[in-house]
Amino acid sequence: MKNKNWFEVSKEGLKELQLRKPKHYVARELIQNAWDEDIKVCKFDAEWNKDIANLSVEDDSPVGFRSLADAFTLFAPTYKRAEPEKRGRFNIGEKQAFSICEKAMIETTSGTVLFSKNGRTQKHKKRKSGSKVSVELKLTKFEFDEMIEIVKNYLVPKKIEF
Repeated sequence: MKNKNWFEVSKEGLKELQLRKPKHYVARELIQNAWDEDIKVCKFDAEWNKDIANLSVEDDSPVGFRSLADAFTLFAPTYKRAEPEKRGRFNIGEKQAFSICEKAMIETTSGTVLFSKNGRTQKHKKRKSGSKVSVELKLTKFEFDEMIEIVKNYLVPKKIEF
């Protein structure tokens, strides 16, 4: 059997590793990805209901995701590597976050991708500008409250309304 890919990634194995971290890193990762872009506004929404948290991060980037494949490709080449002030140079953070989520969706200028128990589905629906990343994950009320308190204490870049 021949396969052009040298490597495969186990979502379940990645999930096992990520579940050892405090779950507030999911919000941090999504927010940092927005802050890495040329944005003026970053909106974070979070709701908790019966051990399920729905989080979303929306920005006003004129470009959005340059390539929708960045949402599901680990270690892909990225413009961020040449810019040391950028947080996301390895193209892995949102995959780490998504691995513990029940659902995730990215809506951006290059299309829409939905991650669910059935796998990954790409849609042609595009935003005119900006990106919105939405996730659903299991959190206790304590974990949710801890996440909100940590997010409130983030040092927001001066040029961004958060």
